[in-house]
Amino acid sequence: MIEKITLDMLTQDSVSVKKQQYVVQEGKEYAIGDIWRRAYVNSLQGRQQIQEEVTEPYKSVVLLMWGDNPTIVEEIN
Repeated sequence: MIEKITLDMLTQDSVSVKKQQYVVQEGKEYAIGDIWRRAYVNSLQGRQQIQEEVTEPYKSVVLLMWGDNPTIVEEIN
């Protein structure tokens, strides 16, 4: 079984990460199970979630695009 990760709509403010499991039979890939998808925003909390939930090299790509400082300020309720 293999896992494919896709970064959708990567901007300076956000990214959508998609993970899908595949099996390979006779040289063909077949998607199995549900797609895992999560959106992250370039905030302090979003950066922490990326660090915890996204693996390399995808994490580094997102953080490179986002730069050194958050662009979104989340309100505390």
